[in-house]
Parts: sequence; C-alpha cells; structure tokens
Amino acid sequence: MLEFPIWAVLLGVIVNFILRPFKANDFIRPGVRMEFFLKTGLVLLGTSINLKLLATAAGGAVLQAPS
Repeated sequence: MLEFPIWAVLLGVIVNFILRPFKANDFIRPGVRMEFFLKTGLVLLGTSINLKLLATAAGGAVLQAPS
C-alpha cells in the first residue's frame, strides 16, 4: 500500500495532466504553489509534536502576542 504523500503527488500529477489542455493551469497557478505544499508536508511528516500539547502549552502565548 502506498503512503498518503505518494498518493497526493500522484493525484496532483493526474490533475495537472487533466487541466493542462484546457489552459486552466495558468488560472490556478498563482493560488497553488506546489513547492510550498510539498516542503510543508515534508516538514510536518518529520515532526513528532503533538498538536494538542502544543496548543495547550503555547495557546496563551499566541493570544498575548502583539499583532
């Protein structure tokens, strides 16, 4: 069974091939940065931080931070 990041990349390639003949890529490209999502996904896969623990530990600090 393939892991979900591989499925995501395969799905992205298939959608790219479907949208390319209709020139929809030029319309969608500014809103979707594939490189950003791939890098973010790789970073998140490498982390082992429990998000609930992070929210309880840093929630107050985020609310107190100046905007």
